Amino acid sequence: MKQNLVNDIIQGMLPYLNNAQYEKLQEVLQCTLARYEVTEDKNVEKKAEPDLVELFSSAKRIEGCSEKSLKYYKTTINASIINFSKNFATYDNVISKLMMVAESQTKYGQE
Repeated sequence: MKQNLVNDIIQGMLPYLNNAQYEKLQEVLQCTLARYEVTEDKNVEKKAEPDLVELFSSAKRIEGCSEKSLKYYKTTINASIINFSKNFATYDNVISKLMMVAESQTKYGQE
């Protein structure tokens, strides 16, 4: 649960962080949250995110793009999103494992 919270916070901050800031934020969040019990509030409704691909497609339709072009845009964007998601999930998994190894080494004084 804590890792999900850390990931959500970092996802929200990614556009504003360079690599060093990203790493420091992740470290600070891990250390700070280690002292707390974290639970998800099931009663809070998640805010629906707008379908950005559909919004883009609508804007292009207003600009006068053909249906063939709109279909091409949607297909290309969706394929890119899927590819990015797979790569990011792999990267995030590797980072999480490295963080666990670093924490265990620090815990046992093996730095």
